Amino acid sequence: MHQHKDNQPKIKDAQGSFRVETSRSNQLHS
Repeated sequence: MHQHKDNQPKIKDAQGSFRVETSRSNQLHS
């Protein structure tokens, strides 16, 4: 159960990082 709780925030963090990288790529492309 502890691993499941730790896994949830990790996935959320990964998605947030991916969104930031996409935003940066968009600005560079503009």
